[in-house]
Amino acid sequence: MKSVKEKVFYTKEEKVKILTDGIKHKLAFKRPNQYEKNMIFLGSSGVGKSTIIMKLAKRYTQNNKVAIVSLGKFDKYANCRLSSFCKDENIEYINIDNITNENINQEKLKDYDVVLIDTVGRVASDIELRFDITQYNLLDEVSFSLVLPSTIKYKDYIDTYDAYSSLCIEGIVISKLDETKHFSSVIKFLNKNETPHVSYISVGAGERFNDYLVEYKI
Repeated sequence: MKSVKEKVFYTKEEKVKILTDGIKHKLAFKRPNQYEKNMIFLGSSGVGKSTIIMKLAKRYTQNNKVAIVSLGKFDKYANCRLSSFCKDENIEYINIDNITNENINQEKLKDYDVVLIDTVGRVASDIELRFDITQYNLLDEVSFSLVLPSTIKYKDYIDTYDAYSSLCIEGIVISKLDETKHFSSVIKFLNKNETPHVSYISVGAGERFNDYLVEYKI
């Protein structure tokens, strides 16, 4: 009988089930319509932070006033991608590339039900990361979510989490399930380490904003 591990192709649903079956105790179950009002997404370059923010924005704009903030000196492509998305979806887009803009935007952001904050991607070894992020005091209450792709090695999970852990990470987001069929490293990392719960799992990238974004609810 052919083993499931030898299977060549998995559907999105099968990939989500493999991962969630392996990390059941780490899933952050939410009640209907329960969400964090203000969320900052952290992670290395290319892990899918902007894509996840756009997916969440499309979901939350159905019943809420939403703003997306780019925090830091993004490259031209990243700014253009987010600003174009916000223009198409009629979502407020704010680019804050230096601390001097802080006071201007702090009051403005209080008018929104949900604020999704994108941050410039950094490598795990960048010791300036903590200083840069904590210099911005945009909102009174904000939760930090660390985006981790399902495609990296176990040691890379450890190094990345250690680099960001001083920022009081409250949630883990797993991304890029469409790019792998091997989940042993991410399952091992989440089970063997004292990490926060997984609040979202993202399958699919690019412009497919309606693609899988799993949020756990009771």
